Amino acid sequence: MTEKKNLWQRPGEIEGFGQAFVVSEEQKLDWGDMFFITMQPLHLRKPHLFPKLAPPFRDTLEKYSDEVKSIAKILLAKMARALEIKPEEMEYLFSDDLGQKLRMNYYPPCPEPDQVIGLTPHSDATGLTILLQVNEVEGLQIKKNGKWVSVKPLNHAFVVNIGDMLELINHGMDSSFLDKVKSEVQDFFNLPMEEKRKLRQRPGDIEGFGQAFVVSEEQKLDWGDMFLLTMQPFHLRKPHLFPKLPPPFRDALEKYSSEVKSTAKILLANMARALKIKPDEMEYLFGDDLGQKLRMNYYPPCPEPDQVYGLTPHSDATGLTILLQVNEVEGLQIKKNGKWVSVKPLPNAFVVNIGDMLEMITNGTYKSIEHRGVVNSEKERLSMATFHNTGTGKEIGPLRSLVERQKGACFRTVTPEEYFKGLASRGLDGKAFLDVWRI
Repeated sequence: MTEKKNLWQRPGEIEGFGQAFVVSEEQKLDWGDMFFITMQPLHLRKPHLFPKLAPPFRDTLEKYSDEVKSIAKILLAKMARALEIKPEEMEYLFSDDLGQKLRMNYYPPCPEPDQVIGLTPHSDATGLTILLQVNEVEGLQIKKNGKWVSVKPLNHAFVVNIGDMLELINHGMDSSFLDKVKSEVQDFFNLPMEEKRKLRQRPGDIEGFGQAFVVSEEQKLDWGDMFLLTMQPFHLRKPHLFPKLPPPFRDALEKYSSEVKSTAKILLANMARALKIKPDEMEYLFGDDLGQKLRMNYYPPCPEPDQVYGLTPHSDATGLTILLQVNEVEGLQIKKNGKWVSVKPLPNAFVVNIGDMLEMITNGTYKSIEHRGVVNSEKERLSMATFHNTGTGKEIGPLRSLVERQKGACFRTVTPEEYFKGLASRGLDGKAFLDVWRI
């Protein structure tokens, strides 16, 4: 403590070692200490703080500051693009002379944790906050729909709060190519009905043009059409579907399938790293032979949108879903704390959604999320979901290393035939399909 007190906050200043936001002698202090310093711009650094740090610590913070600043500028530029504003407007506000402060927080164990707060509820007064959870002990909570929800730490991950589903904006796929894909999907659904019916679903088969999850003549159908194709592995493609598409559409889907598959594999590898499992465990399940299906969805305007669903509430039965919202009309909703929350479309962003299969594989660590599609009274909505499943013949169930670490399996291990046979016999019904496999 004597060494830390050499960097003590000075009267009237928040920078240095001490407590955050102490405004009176009467207030109840947070259960924690912090060390707060200005990092950018360089000329605003306090000479009695940063230069006095031990050289290895100082050098590490210098590099960390620069790299996090670069990440922040990329995120802010993407936000500008999503907001359809001129990049220079955001760049003017958050340019190379942006302000950057770094606050390190320490929360010691507390014998009565329910009686104190580590950090008082607040919203950050800054522009953008990037948080690294240093020792991965759970403690960060966000307020959502009036309730406090814990944010589970992931190894070496930065926390930037963007909602419950990840919207992936820095995916590296060329925006002009994505615009081409969107245009081809729009053109397909604009075809005369007699043309689309040439690609209609065959009896007992969900692939092709038609409706999703029709299991009886009595059920209420969703307000929408879909076109479902197997894309990977190649030998499972239906000869009466993909080869019959117009060549420009076929070429666009071929390239899109390959690039989205690469993105999915990167995400799955990062999940494996976060779970501290061997990369080859996840790679075995989702290798080059992984299954990939692509479903294009069309939701026409509806005169009574409150009376129908575009897509019935459900969680995806797949491993990982990557969704492109084609015409950026709002309609996707997720269920959070018992309430439906809209996911605002971002231009050319992918919505990444964990499915039931991945919840089983991770033994419940990653949760599939219940979602639905709602429709609009005036505008049509189009989207394209790409579903990634385990490779052919690979059993679906909790990874052995996670079962050993967690002292038990939460789900049965089943063959893919058993899994998909169960899926084919059911309609969409929240997360009920996942419950079938729970132990």
